[in-house]
Amino acid sequence: MNSRHLPNLLSIIRIGLAPLIYFTIRAGSLEILAFLTTAAIITDFLDGFLARRLGGVSSAGKLLDPIADKLCVFSAALASTIYLNMPVLLFFAVVLRDLAILVVGILIIRRRGVIPVSNRIGKIAAFAISAALVVFIFEIQSLYLGAIVLSCAAIAASGISYIKVGINFFREAK
Repeated sequence: MNSRHLPNLLSIIRIGLAPLIYFTIRAGSLEILAFLTTAAIITDFLDGFLARRLGGVSSAGKLLDPIADKLCVFSAALASTIYLNMPVLLFFAVVLRDLAILVVGILIIRRRGVIPVSNRIGKIAAFAISAALVVFIFEIQSLYLGAIVLSCAAIAASGISYIKVGINFFREAK
């Protein structure tokens, strides 16, 4: 295998981890979940690092990486909502944000043929959502309210940021 394809393989592995994360939360196995989430975090870091280092940045990788991220977060959020005490509204906020990003991304790809990359606010929101998931998965009840407020604020800021990207895109497309 060509080493330039390694980053894409790591993203594919992360896609495979998504259902395992869901079922591990469902089973309540925190030790296995810790291993799986550590593997997801490491592969997420390595795929970007290696793609840049090995000159393997590709269109496929630009699509696979965010898909893997969103599937892992979706799986954890869904399981946390169903089996733990994560509020349904927070789950819907996460899903709506990701759907908005997906729709704007598809429009940009179709009109410009360019795959958009995430911005800093989006990365902060992804971190806040992940932190909230940790709070709910490990049932740190004293942090529930803070996790909800922080992740909702980050989701809102991210949503506004992506709406601006979409508006700018359509203005430039005219």
